[in-house]
Amino acid sequence: LEDGRWLLINSPHPSERTGMHAQISADEGATWGPPLVLDDRPGVSYPDACRAADGTIWAVHDRERYGAAEIILSTFRPEDIPG
Repeated sequence: LEDGRWLLINSPHPSERTGMHAQISADEGATWGPPLVLDDRPGVSYPDACRAADGTIWAVHDRERYGAAEIILSTFRPEDIPG
């Protein structure tokens, strides 16, 4: 992020594609703060994000690539992430 903190968007489950969370680290990834839940459904994967000039984060991920075939867009600001 612009202020030097790191943003992570991923699934909190190491062996399942369930849930998509955004978290911030202020210590270069040594620890991560509480998540902002972007999607709590199963079958989510492949997040990507960018930051707009006004600081808004635009994040996309897919859900059920071979089923529902959804592309989900989430927009939020870093201050929306608990911490």
